[in-house]
Amino acid sequence: MQTKISITKTATLFFCLMALPICSLLAGTNTWTTGGPYGGHVTCLAIDPSSSGTMYAGTYGSGVYKTINSGVSWISMNTGLENPYVRALVIDPSHPSTVYAGAWSGIVGGIFKSIDGGQNWVSACGGLTNPSILTLDIDPLSPSTLFAGTIKGIIKSINGSETWEYVFGGQWDRYVRALAIDPSSPSTVYAGTVIDGVVKTIDGGGTWIDVNDGLYLHDVFSLAVDPSVPSIVYAGGYGGIFKTANGGGSWSKTNSALESLYTKSLAIDTSIPSTVYAGTRCGIFKTSNGGESWVDANLGLPDMEINALVINPSAPLSIFVGFNGGGIYKTSNGGSSWNASNTGITNLHARAIAIDPSNPSNLFVGTAGGGIFKSIDCGVNWRAVNVGMLHYGNYIYAIAIDPSNPSTIYAGTGEGTIFKSIDHGENWSIAGMAHRFSTIWALAIDPVNPSIVYAGIRGSNINGIYKTVNGGEQWVAMNQGLADSGALAIAIDPSDPLTLYVGTMRGFFKSIDGGHVWVGAGLEEYSVYALGLANSLPPMIYAGVFNNTTWTADGVYKTIDGGATWIPASQGLINLGIWGFAFTPFADSIAYAATEGGLFKTIDHGETWSLHGLADTIVYSLAIDPGAPLTIHSGTILGVWSLSNSNHNRPVSPP
Repeated sequence: MQTKISITKTATLFFCLMALPICSLLAGTNTWTTGGPYGGHVTCLAIDPSSSGTMYAGTYGSGVYKTINSGVSWISMNTGLENPYVRALVIDPSHPSTVYAGAWSGIVGGIFKSIDGGQNWVSACGGLTNPSILTLDIDPLSPSTLFAGTIKGIIKSINGSETWEYVFGGQWDRYVRALAIDPSSPSTVYAGTVIDGVVKTIDGGGTWIDVNDGLYLHDVFSLAVDPSVPSIVYAGGYGGIFKTANGGGSWSKTNSALESLYTKSLAIDTSIPSTVYAGTRCGIFKTSNGGESWVDANLGLPDMEINALVINPSAPLSIFVGFNGGGIYKTSNGGSSWNASNTGITNLHARAIAIDPSNPSNLFVGTAGGGIFKSIDCGVNWRAVNVGMLHYGNYIYAIAIDPSNPSTIYAGTGEGTIFKSIDHGENWSIAGMAHRFSTIWALAIDPVNPSIVYAGIRGSNINGIYKTVNGGEQWVAMNQGLADSGALAIAIDPSDPLTLYVGTMRGFFKSIDGGHVWVGAGLEEYSVYALGLANSLPPMIYAGVFNNTTWTADGVYKTIDGGATWIPASQGLINLGIWGFAFTPFADSIAYAATEGGLFKTIDHGETWSLHGLADTIVYSLAIDPGAPLTIHSGTILGVWSLSNSNHNRPVSPP
């Protein structure tokens, strides 16, 4: 058994050594570089009213991007932007170089202002502490007046964000997700709330009334006022699209042939106001008759949820949409066809990364919201490979490639589904498991018998380890001894494939019979999110842990006796959360850790760690080129970044 493993490794290493110059030349030498994949979580869009080729995009995790060439390319514009989780953007129509950004990460929020077209940002919270901003709107006739929807209600500024005050709500759980100002009478404002439907003011926020007669939407995510007839308003949310023709006095459903549409964005063609576009979880839909009927306009769009939608006011057939994972797409023909407009936007959260062992030029990355991307040139260029994955294949947390037949690939999703490809990722099908409301956190393939695959799952009612012995046709729970604990990381002993290790929400477990029986082996007070095994005998094992009592990241623990004893191995990591490990193939003393604060490296078996680049960046996943072990690929909150060191001790410049 051991001989077979060593022969396989030797053959793979020889093949990869032949490819050494390719990836080492393409990756940055002693500096981090990225080729994407481009796209990501785009939450909001705003077009400069004075220059239609200039546009801003807000992202969840990498701040603001700007284009000056109608989306051909984008550049990051984040100097001074202290919170990169941007949810709202608005441009001052009288001074378009003045831009406001609203942010909220679920922990802290903020309002920021730029007066130089996004070059520099300053805090504009106006006396409020970390306001959680979900939406922004600006008075078109008096642009010093702004409204912001927050998780506590609505705030207003009358002096260009110098000061703010609550004009609606002010308490928790008054989420305001949408705002729409009547352009002809800006003292009239509509607000879409979570739970309470639509509220309206006609005195600039002095008083608000519910306007929900006939509106069966409790959660309103989008609003649009017809500029030619402002009494006509559209509202979208979980229950579809509704329309009022009398300023909210009464509403009617406008979902003919499109029932139960979940709509997060709406935009009206100002040149032909009966033409309205709706951004939904199922793509773009369009009406040309004021909502009486809708047709899909999705040719060329990815099968993903749309967050943002904006029409170019000077060229209404030119429309941009922002996806929850797919970046930005553009149409120039009113939705008849779409093309990606992502170049430069590196906001795809690369949760899993894998290298083809037979050809290290081939990389696969699983993203949170964008599905799977493939590169055949070491990460210089990427393309989406999601055929067959449907909606629930957008969030990928684990990828495993069959070492004996790399055309076979498995992917685990955030919807509890495992997909399989037998053609190098070009097409996918469900591989026997689909447990909704759960996440496939980890996958591991038996190196001797690749028909055996293990999956780690965590969910509301499904947890633990599942195993297939026939390549994914059937899966069986293998949880004896695991105490119904969510499985977060799996590792197979390189010397004995029957010996397995799993990191769970309740510590570290070990099996010596292929997963039939598990025994607790320490770290009971921790959630173990990452495991790393060296090739030594017995293997040295690193565990990245999170304290279940204090709810803090407690760094790395190490064992050299299969979990019988553990010692802290976190010096230099500053209690950072750990998401993954990678050992160099020729020296167990050298390993890397993917952390919440960058990529860290040890050269002394974990005694000390030092930053190796990507500072202050969340690094989710790692892969070392087996034939060029000085080449590292890191999956981060900003896509995939690659590095080729000239030697292991050389300092690394940041990206």
